[in-house]
Amino acid sequence: MRKWSSRGTDEGSRHAIGNGEMLVYGIGPNIEYVYAPPYSSPPMIGLAAREDGFGLECESERVFGTAIWKHRIRREDGAPVAAITDYLLPDRNILVREVEADAELRFRAVPLPGVRPVAVGRVLDGEEKVPDASSYLFSYTKGLAFLAYDPVTEEVDLLVTVDGSGSWEDAGDGGPVVRLRPGKSRIAFAAGTRYPDLLRDTERVLADSDGTYLTRTKAYWRRYAGRRTDFAALIPAGHPQRAAMLEAIDSVSVLLKCQHSSSGGVVPGHRYSPMAYVRDMAGVLRGYLALGYREEAESILRFWQRKWERFGNLENAEGMGDDSVRLSGGNNEVEVPALLILCAFEYARQTKDESLLEDLWPMMDWAFSVQLGHLAGGMLEFSSDETYMAGGIIPRHLMFQGSAEATLLFATGGAQLLGWAEKRGLLAGGKRERYREKLGEAERLFKANFMPDGTLCANQPKRVELAGKPRYQFGFCDAHGRLDGKLVNRWIERQEQGYYLCAECKGRAMPEPEVDEGRLYELNSVNLLPLYFGSDLLAPEEAAAVARRGIGRFAATGVIPSDIGGTRALGYDCGLMLYNAVALGDPIRDRLLDKALGLLDPTGAWAEYYDDDRPADCCRARPWESAMNIEGVTAYIRSLNFHGEAEADEQSADR
Repeated sequence: MRKWSSRGTDEGSRHAIGNGEMLVYGIGPNIEYVYAPPYSSPPMIGLAAREDGFGLECESERVFGTAIWKHRIRREDGAPVAAITDYLLPDRNILVREVEADAELRFRAVPLPGVRPVAVGRVLDGEEKVPDASSYLFSYTKGLAFLAYDPVTEEVDLLVTVDGSGSWEDAGDGGPVVRLRPGKSRIAFAAGTRYPDLLRDTERVLADSDGTYLTRTKAYWRRYAGRRTDFAALIPAGHPQRAAMLEAIDSVSVLLKCQHSSSGGVVPGHRYSPMAYVRDMAGVLRGYLALGYREEAESILRFWQRKWERFGNLENAEGMGDDSVRLSGGNNEVEVPALLILCAFEYARQTKDESLLEDLWPMMDWAFSVQLGHLAGGMLEFSSDETYMAGGIIPRHLMFQGSAEATLLFATGGAQLLGWAEKRGLLAGGKRERYREKLGEAERLFKANFMPDGTLCANQPKRVELAGKPRYQFGFCDAHGRLDGKLVNRWIERQEQGYYLCAECKGRAMPEPEVDEGRLYELNSVNLLPLYFGSDLLAPEEAAAVARRGIGRFAATGVIPSDIGGTRALGYDCGLMLYNAVALGDPIRDRLLDKALGLLDPTGAWAEYYDDDRPADCCRARPWESAMNIEGVTAYIRSLNFHGEAEADEQSADR
């Protein structure tokens, strides 16, 4: 249960409601953002409850198996105010808020920058008239800047209509207010590019007195839940975490689906621009497979394939429903391409269907070859948007050092790709020899580069000595980011202090970087990857020993920091360690399961980062971390009953 109060400090969790075209994030009874189609677009409005001389409190719960949310609002003295039900139609871009109020309640509509509010009054006059309904129209026009400098390519409208005991009023102090008097009322948020369609759909929904659309919405989500592996059949009835595991599986399944666009891309969570990040989606794909959602996993691969066919490459993040929006975080030709290959083969392994690999071969060939130019001494560098750097665990100044993770992903995926392609006669002659030479060098030198004393180091400074640092790159300007708090994405040039600045900021005084460029980092987040990806770079006993360094620390202290010896953990570290413990048959898996489930927030999601086991000031409602953690949970469940797994998966496939 998610608890909210209009007074005091909120714990910060968000819930998502989406249908692939329209997306909404909520904070308890408040609506933080409404995104009209497509997913990659600017947010339009928020809706915030107003105090009228007394504090408000709310308990919010998701209806199990669905993305339907119920909110119970009370005054701080316990007097009931309203019961609210929120649901988004699966086949129409309309969010419906049904309200049954015991006392008057107001919500202020907050238009986001660039959005124009217009009071349009009673505009529903079609065949199915709703005489008491009044509307506000919120719009943004073509050209509104999205992401960094990308313009919106279509005008979009959001028609918000209130009927029943509710109405719009102008509070005169900053924007329109929805006034909900005692009784029943509904608020319909209809979004799209065709205003007449919004009127028509709103009329139909508000004229429905039998609850038909709510029933259809429930049925849609029940069908989705029915396609999932039957994990209830795999968990012993007496397991102490049975209910918690099933609840987590359900909440994450819904969280992923809500933020999964109809184009196949997946939103990264509430805070960042709604773009489809390759790294995030790689985790989501594996989470889908672990849950039994083959169709959704394939749609991610098809999304990448279509983008690659359109552009000839893939950036760090791609637009959903809008090909004009692309995000280059800088250094996108490492790590990101390797994940494409690994995901394709993981899909084939788990579904036992290799036919898709043939369709994806041209993209995978590019993904392997584009990494070759970055190899130096058998090492690849970091992607500039790498999670360790984005989270401040490894300083961005070290980006061009050798990256154990990027190199491991390249070698592991490359070995699978080349072996598969050679068997099918897709590689021959000089191209095959070059590919094998580069892959062999990375494989042969991996331990010398990253395990000089037996400890797996996340970075290797020697790569900079071999390859140097590029003078120019396309990415985010350090000066705009550190000094101005802005994300400015353009061509940037390396300065004497090691910062990369755009032409506008060249010469600006920057703080002296406090970076030890000779330090070697040991990260749990890297130690746990060889077993997770099934890499052959390390012998089984070596991979086990590397993973057990962090597992042993957890056994002794109960903590899982990404940087061993630090305090910050990546949001998926716990699930990743649980996955490793299951693979090793380590009984510590039960404690790790408790730990992972204990980190879930009240909405049923995991966060981007944790500091001392508390969500950091970071992105919430995270599909990536939630997917990887639930993969660890499902691996644990499958380890409890090997015989029951096949039967449960077959039952899911039949449904």
